[in-house]
Amino acid sequence: MSQGNAVSEKVQKSRQIYDYEYETVPAEARKRWYVIALIWLAIGIDISGLFLGSFLSGGLPFAEAISATLIGSALLGVLAALCANVGYGCGLSTSLLSISVFGRLGGKLIGIFSAISLLGWFAFQLDFFGVMLQKALMNYHLDPGRLPILLFGMILMTLTAIWGVRALGKLSVFSVPLMLILIITGIVLASINHADTPVMVIKSPISMGAAISYVISIWIVAAVMSPDIARYAKTRKDAILGAGLGFCFGNSSTILNN
Repeated sequence: MSQGNAVSEKVQKSRQIYDYEYETVPAEARKRWYVIALIWLAIGIDISGLFLGSFLSGGLPFAEAISATLIGSALLGVLAALCANVGYGCGLSTSLLSISVFGRLGGKLIGIFSAISLLGWFAFQLDFFGVMLQKALMNYHLDPGRLPILLFGMILMTLTAIWGVRALGKLSVFSVPLMLILIITGIVLASINHADTPVMVIKSPISMGAAISYVISIWIVAAVMSPDIARYAKTRKDAILGAGLGFCFGNSSTILNN
């Protein structure tokens, strides 16, 4: 694949932020599978999964809700692994891969669709963060206002993304273990409490197929864009394992926590 847009070494050194946007990632900047998996785990543990977990628990029996979550997350992991395999093989981002497959116009359309989808995800996460932080501060008689809180959250969420995969990898090493401890604790406590609670009457049942589709749908765009991270993998095995495990466990753990 042509790399005519590759940035010269002189330009790279003159830029403080350079993440190999237009070329393959060099060997010295590549990561092992567990770093790739941690990045996807950190991204996958989000608020939308909590809402979906609540929705599934209200439409399916407890055991079926767990089964739908595990099956959907496994299928999502397979899709992410397949896309990651392509990303590693070409070494380019999803946008450049889209252009090489669908042409410039097709690649632009896919880029616009992805941007709109991710912008909606970002807005949802940011708004929920703002609501929760504002309520927490009000307990201490502090209310800086909605806009300052949203700006603060926006800066936090974009800071590591601006610096690229290097910053995301370092942050994930510290944040993911803490989040997993909280999630596992929540799952254990929910399982213990569930045994003593009466069986909930399901007022609006949903089918198993629909439940699996819901689980897949919340992160299918990210799975398709897994080449953006997979191209930083050291080997093909690292790319496939990192994406597959990251999506499978990151997506399911958040949903099950509710």
